[in-house]
Amino acid sequence: MMFQSRYRPAGSSRKVWIAAVVMLAAGLASEPVQSEALVEAVSGQSRPEIFDILPEGTKLQLRDDAEVLLGYPTSCVQERIRGGTLLVGADESQVTGGSVERSTLDCGVSMVLAENERQVSGASVWRNENARGHILVYDLSPVLALGGTPAFVTVMRTDLPGREIRIVAPGEHLDLAERGISLEPGGIYQIAFGDRQAIIEVDFEATRAGGPLVTRFVQM
Repeated sequence: MMFQSRYRPAGSSRKVWIAAVVMLAAGLASEPVQSEALVEAVSGQSRPEIFDILPEGTKLQLRDDAEVLLGYPTSCVQERIRGGTLLVGADESQVTGGSVERSTLDCGVSMVLAENERQVSGASVWRNENARGHILVYDLSPVLALGGTPAFVTVMRTDLPGREIRIVAPGEHLDLAERGISLEPGGIYQIAFGDRQAIIEVDFEATRAGGPLVTRFVQM
């Protein structure tokens, strides 16, 4: 797996560094991860559900009055689709018999580099780890997919002294923005829930706290 340094070059040197990393990743990538789309919102029918992850090739039939909001992390494309039939593609959906509105989100340089790293490592598109095994996040208030419904979650910063944050009844998906919790850029945090724990590391250049789910979603 490619090592991601905590050092961030500045100015023109930083641009050269970014280009070098992208070119290296493209040269090493042999088996890119399968593209997926995240269901960010749905109305008018019971399936799919919010937070569902739809692999490339998934076909969905929507009712005429149904609407679904999809996000593609690999292309940073967000789609609002109403009615018709949709086929999940690599970077966007193919829609027949319905309407679609597309917009390109600002995922930031870090997310673009992380995608190339994921292609090198073959890791999940929703869980990017660095050489230390930390899960990298690029938003100050990520959405954490816990894979269950623990009674509570604790968040503790480990690289600097800090108080423990205890979150009761987090549900299966914990949105830190909804809880009014904002992490610090560059911070390293231990997330403990049930009999599990994970370490997340916030990117040094993270500035946003909240926003589209597709830019904040992390599988723990």
